[in-house]
Amino acid sequence: MKQSGFTRSLKVEQKRDSLKLLNLKHGANFSVPGAGKTTTILAVHTVLKSLGLVSKLFVVSPINAFISWEDEIKEIFKEKNITVHRLQSIDILNFSSVQNESPDVILVNYEKLRKDVRQLVPFFHS
Repeated sequence: MKQSGFTRSLKVEQKRDSLKLLNLKHGANFSVPGAGKTTTILAVHTVLKSLGLVSKLFVVSPINAFISWEDEIKEIFKEKNITVHRLQSIDILNFSSVQNESPDVILVNYEKLRKDVRQLVPFFHS
């Protein structure tokens, strides 16, 4: 992971959770606040990306967690330029602008996902 720019050392629980998620076909992390969910998911994504299995990370979270995601990404990938895009309604109407930006991480809140789920399908085909 260090070769991919991941600078943080995982705690025992984060290693355990990461390995579990990497062994699942589909997974999610719904741990308690402060359990290191963001770091765990970024570690899993880093491994999957380095293996060529994924290209982007699509995060569904409350809006108030967006800042934490952005801060954690900056802290963990200090030397690497990871682009983060907060998905807005205008982006759904103009998908090509987001596609041209080609962000590494896309953040969307639950309400937008529920409201615009059909319009979000293109994000999973690019």
